[in-house]
Amino acid sequence: MGLRVRPRHLVLMLLALAVGALPGPARAATTNVGYPDDAYGAGSGTLTTSKPESKLWFAGGSWWASMLDPASQDHHIFRLDRATERWIDTGTVLDPRPSARADVLWDGSRNKLYVASHVWATEGTNSGAPSRLWRFTFNPATGQYKPDAGFPVDINKASTESLVIAKDSTGKLWATWTLGTDVYVSHTGGSDTSWGKPYALPTAGSTVRPGDVASLVAFGGDSIGVMWNNSTDGRFWFAIHHDGAPDGAAGWSASGIPIPGGLPADDHINLKADAAGRVYAAVKFGTTVGLEPFLALLVRDPSGSWTMRTVVTVSDSGTRPIVLLDEQQQRVHVLFTGPEPPSITGQNGGTIYDKSSPMGAISFAPGLGTPVVRDAVSPALNDATSTKQNVDAASGIVVLASNPATDTYWHGDIRLDGSTPPPSPDPPAPPPPGPLTFTFAPIADAQVKSTSPTGNFGALDSLAVRKDTHRSYLKFAVSGLPAPVLGAKLRLKSASATSSGGDLYPAPATWNELGLTWSNAPALADPPLASVGAVMPGPVEIGIPANVFTGDGTYSFALAGGETTSTIYSSREGSDPPQLVLTTAAPPPPQPSAPPARRRRRARRVTVRMRDLLHRRFVYRTRCTRACRVSAVLVVRRWTTIGRARTVRRRAGTARLVFAVPSRRLKARLARRTRVDATMTIRVTYPRSHKRFALHRAVRIARR
Repeated sequence: MGLRVRPRHLVLMLLALAVGALPGPARAATTNVGYPDDAYGAGSGTLTTSKPESKLWFAGGSWWASMLDPASQDHHIFRLDRATERWIDTGTVLDPRPSARADVLWDGSRNKLYVASHVWATEGTNSGAPSRLWRFTFNPATGQYKPDAGFPVDINKASTESLVIAKDSTGKLWATWTLGTDVYVSHTGGSDTSWGKPYALPTAGSTVRPGDVASLVAFGGDSIGVMWNNSTDGRFWFAIHHDGAPDGAAGWSASGIPIPGGLPADDHINLKADAAGRVYAAVKFGTTVGLEPFLALLVRDPSGSWTMRTVVTVSDSGTRPIVLLDEQQQRVHVLFTGPEPPSITGQNGGTIYDKSSPMGAISFAPGLGTPVVRDAVSPALNDATSTKQNVDAASGIVVLASNPATDTYWHGDIRLDGSTPPPSPDPPAPPPPGPLTFTFAPIADAQVKSTSPTGNFGALDSLAVRKDTHRSYLKFAVSGLPAPVLGAKLRLKSASATSSGGDLYPAPATWNELGLTWSNAPALADPPLASVGAVMPGPVEIGIPANVFTGDGTYSFALAGGETTSTIYSSREGSDPPQLVLTTAAPPPPQPSAPPARRRRRARRVTVRMRDLLHRRFVYRTRCTRACRVSAVLVVRRWTTIGRARTVRRRAGTARLVFAVPSRRLKARLARRTRVDATMTIRVTYPRSHKRFALHRAVRIARR
């Protein structure tokens, strides 16, 4: 017989399942994932950009990268020591321009490394700063790269957002970039040093807007494909040039890529191709609807048909995807930047995630996937980059990212051979709190003059110090000091140059700014706290002994002495008011407070005579006002309820409870016992205030 569920119960079950599936509160990560690398220097930007480019390669059993050397500010070749997960500088210089960005192509058949480097700009310009190609020969025996003669050579004369290179089946090198409203390509002729004149793609859809990007890939064994986004019509386009075909319109064919729902294309493109001739494109859309695809993988089969698989939705807030192919294990990986909780957006940086799927039936699970690079202290990683090559168990996957908040490289190491990489280092312990600085403005200041003994000058915008004739007083209200004062100084702004700016004295704080005169000014006692010495127009700082300050309070000082020429300072009414700057030790960390000691009460034991209980002569009184309700129950666990009490009378804050044994059988059972231990629970309720509490009493029921 099947289980029957009422519709109402079914709805409740579904709701319970839905609520149970909801994520809990997002919490900030406390552990690193991946490995922090060297800082590359402030002002360099995000060095692992741009989205279509690749800055890593795998050769001779090692991973290599184009990275900035912080000391020389040149781009060098670095090798990854996977035993320690540290990048080692080989000293081989690539591009000496720190603002350059590179796209790297490894040709393992010839042990040749190609590095196309360009000055980075958000929108391409004919700046005259050339995009250049370097070529190196790798010696597997020594693990060294030797620059080839005749390089670098210029590819173009433009600063661009991206520059991507590939090699076709005839050995020609190709490059693509966007400049102005055009998608440009160029290629070599008879040798790698001979580049033809760049030309705009002669195809439909190639008129773009500044800021759009292009990428290219060699695929199918006989073709070069160029892909770009077009903000004018909101589409991705793909153009094909068969190897050996002419450069004109007859040698190119292009078409817009059909996207389900017509989602608008964004300028995020990263390309790969497999041995079967399929092209894989990790892309981003410009949509803002929460459940629509945001990052997707577009796949072109050899027949020219495109399919799309969602990687993350808009609500996941991923960005800057790259795609890697593991044909050995038949898996496709998409790596991208996503938010690090509690943040809900990854558009300005976060954590680098990996999502993978079988290549034969591509489908990505919901969510962000697996974090592969995370900076737990500063979750601002962005611009993941890796290799143009397809990966396998021997290479694994190494991904490099930048943290522009700390100007530091980070990398992740995904082992595809089942081995375990070294553990990620723990985030550094927070530094001990340093000294704290507090700055206070004066609450009153005024100068006094012996030449005008009853005059008040508290409203002037200046303070004056002159030997025997001019003094100035300042008063500060100090509050909020968390610890003893370690250092103190008085900052003033001088408008004159004198050999002595006066001496600083402590003064009673009894004076009033608008009532202070030479005649009633507080007297000053030697020695002074500090001597100002010679001053020039500009800032003046006077050190004050720290022991002057004993905590919060009002502190008064006077400037007197000096020379026969007046020294003029700005007052609190002036443009540069005085400041009292105090430095204190950091407050001690808060200690966990001990829970309040619970007052142990002696258990109250109540003794009841059985005959009184049986004949309703057992009366118990408890505290209760007239606004409360009282009930009580007397229970023996192994038996049952012995008796319930009813309130008989309330008087003078007391409730009178009379118990009654409910049945004859229970009475008889009690009568056979010499002694019974029970528990009495008294419940007191105040209906108007919704307060309630329970009292428990141990009860001994004795025959006598």
